[in-house]
Amino acid sequence: MKLFKKNSSKKDPEDHNNHQIDLPSSESILENITNGFLILDRNWRLKYTNKSMEYFVRKTRDELIGHNIWDVLPEAVGTKFYHNYHKAMAEQIPVIFEDYYEPTKEWLEISVFPSEEGLIGYAFNITERKNHEQIIEHMAYHDYLTDLPNRRFFEKKLEQFIEQANEKQYVIALIYIDMDRFQNINDTLGHGLGDQLIKEFSVRLVQYIDDKGFVARLGGDEFAVVLDKQFDNKEEVEKLADSIIKHIEASPFLNDDYEHYITASLGISFYPQHGMDAQTLVKNADIALYRSKEKGGNRCTFYNPIMDIDSFKRFTLEKDLRLAIHDNKLELYFQPRIDLKSGKIVSAESLVRWNHPEWGMLSPAEFIPLAEDTGLILPLTHWVELTVCSLITSWQAEGISYVPISINVSARQFLSKNFIQSLKQILQETQVDGHWLEIEITETSILENQKLVESTISELKTLGIKVSLDDFGTGYSSLAYLTQYNADVLKIDKYFIRDVTTNPSNAAVVKSIIHLAQGLGLKVVAEGVETMDQLTFLKQYECDEIQGYLFSKPVPVTEFKKLLAKEVLIPSEINQRIETDTRQNYFQDHLIFPISSQMTIIKIKDKVLSLGKTEVLIEEIGAQGLHFLTHLALAVSKDIIFEFEIEVFTEVIRVYGYIVWKEEVENNRNRYGLEFTKDDNDHLHHLVQLLM
Repeated sequence: MKLFKKNSSKKDPEDHNNHQIDLPSSESILENITNGFLILDRNWRLKYTNKSMEYFVRKTRDELIGHNIWDVLPEAVGTKFYHNYHKAMAEQIPVIFEDYYEPTKEWLEISVFPSEEGLIGYAFNITERKNHEQIIEHMAYHDYLTDLPNRRFFEKKLEQFIEQANEKQYVIALIYIDMDRFQNINDTLGHGLGDQLIKEFSVRLVQYIDDKGFVARLGGDEFAVVLDKQFDNKEEVEKLADSIIKHIEASPFLNDDYEHYITASLGISFYPQHGMDAQTLVKNADIALYRSKEKGGNRCTFYNPIMDIDSFKRFTLEKDLRLAIHDNKLELYFQPRIDLKSGKIVSAESLVRWNHPEWGMLSPAEFIPLAEDTGLILPLTHWVELTVCSLITSWQAEGISYVPISINVSARQFLSKNFIQSLKQILQETQVDGHWLEIEITETSILENQKLVESTISELKTLGIKVSLDDFGTGYSSLAYLTQYNADVLKIDKYFIRDVTTNPSNAAVVKSIIHLAQGLGLKVVAEGVETMDQLTFLKQYECDEIQGYLFSKPVPVTEFKKLLAKEVLIPSEINQRIETDTRQNYFQDHLIFPISSQMTIIKIKDKVLSLGKTEVLIEEIGAQGLHFLTHLALAVSKDIIFEFEIEVFTEVIRVYGYIVWKEEVENNRNRYGLEFTKDDNDHLHHLVQLLM
C-alpha cells in the first residue's frame, strides 16, 4: 500500500536533509489534521510525519524523518509503543492500543497498520477523555464526604494486600474503627454537623496513619485501616491502636461553636491467623469492633475465635435487623386485653416478632434493646404503626368485628419532632380513625421532657388516640405525674402481679395503684396474669382489664382473628399444666443437685462455628436429653446444634443436641429442653451413672 508518490527527480535515500515530499492534492489534508500520522519503513526509519506528530513527540520533522524511531524516541523503548509496533510489523496485523507518553504527560490512542513500505501509525490524543474517566473512576471508588477510598475500593485493595501477603509470606493487620455514640450526636445536632464531624475525624485519622497504612471510609462513622507489612506482630499493632485512640480523644473536635470530645472503638484481625480471604478477615475485625463497643467503647479488641454465644448472637442480629425492617420480614402478634366483668376482648396489644433465618422466632426483648442502641427503633416503630393501621383497614374491608390496638412507642420515638406528623400521615394513608389506636409509653418516658410529653399527649388526644402508661410501678416516678398528664390507661407491671397472692407488699402496691388510678378516672390493666388465684385477686379489687397467658399468649394475625370471633375467652391454666407435665415426663432421670456445664454452639444450619463457651446449669438429664437453665435467649430449632462439656470427677464428657422447648422462669432466666443428636446409649448411660 503506497500513500505517497515521490517526484521524478531521484533523491538519495541516505540524505537525511532531503525531506521534501510531493503530496497528491487528495492527501494534503494529512498536513493539517489534529491527529498524528507517520510512516515507517521495515528498518524502523521514519519516512514521513505530519505536523501534529511533531507536537505529540515534541520534536521537529528534521529530527525525526530519516532516523530510526527508537533512536530519536528512546523513551518509548520497552513501553507499549515499542511492543505493539513490533507486534504489528512481525505478525503483519493491525494493532490498536492506548498508552501514557511520559515525556509529554499525555494519553495517546495509537492505531498501527502494516503496509508495503513497513508501518503506518495514527495517534489520537485522548488525554481529556482519560481525565474524565479518572474523575468518574475516582467518584466511583471514593467517598464523597471525606474523599477517602470507599467500601468498594477497600474490598478490592484488601484482596490485593492478601494476595501480596500470601505470595511473600508476611502478616497484615486490619483495623476497623467506629466513633463512639456518634448516632446520639447525629440525632441531637443534625446530619449537617454530623457530616462535618466525620470529615474532621477522617482528617485526624489520615494524618496520624500517614504512610503506615491504607485508610478507607466504609460508611456512616465506620473506617478501616490496613496496616503496612512492617506491623507484623500483635504488640506493634496494639501500640499503634492505642495511639490512635489517644490521638482521637486528645483534643476536642470544633464544630460550629460546639466542642465534641470524641472517642473511638477499634476491632483488629490478622491475615492469615483470623481469615484467609477478605470476607472472613472483615467479618472478624467487625466482631472484634463490636466487642469493644460492648465493653463500653474507647478501646481496641483483637479478634478471638473464642467468643461466647451471647456476643455472637447480638452481632448477627445487629447486622440483619436493618435488612429485616427494610424487607418487611418482621411479624406482628397480638395479645388480647380482657374485660374482667364480661370476659370479652376489649383491646389488644401489638407485639413485634422477628422470625430470624438462623435464630428462629425472636421476642421483642431480644432485639428491641438492639434497635434502641443502633437507632433502628425509629424505622421499626414506624413499620409497626403502618402495619397495624393497614391491618385495621383490611379488617374493615372484611367486615370483621375488631377492637382498638395498642402500639408500644419508645421514649426516643415519642419525643421525636416528627412523631405526630408521621402518625397523622399514616392515619391519612390508611383511612383509619384515631380512636382505634392506643399509644403505650413506658413510665420512664414521662420523666425525660415534661413539657414535650404533655404537648404530645394533647396532640394525640386531638386525633382520638388514647394513651396508656406501660409498666407502671417500675420507674419510681412521682404519683403527681398521673394528675399532670392526661393519660387514659394505666398498666400494672407483671413484676407486681407475679407474686400478688403470696407477697403482701406486692398485694399492697397493686391495690393502691388500682384505687389511685380509678380515682383519677383511668382504666387499669394488669399485665402478666397467669393463674386463677391472680385472676380472683384482681376481680376482688375491681381491676378493669387483664392481659396475660391465662387467657391468651401473643398470637399471629390469623389466630387473633379467631379469638375476636369468640363471645368470651375462657382461662387456659389447665392447658399450661398439662404441657409442663409432658415436658417433665420426657426426661426420667433427676439430678440430686444441679450441675454446671460449659455450653457452646458448634453449628447453625450448614455453618460450622468456633465460639467460646458459656456456663449453664443442668437440672435434669436422661438418655434422650437434658434440661438446663441460662440467661441466654435461644431458639427452639433443629438447625442449631449445641455442645455441652460436662466435667464429672476427672472425666470430661461431651454431648450434643438441639433445643426442643423453652420456658421463661424468674430473674430473666430461661429453661430449655435439649434432645440429644447422637444415639450413643453406652456413652450417655455412663454419664448418667456418674451424675446420679
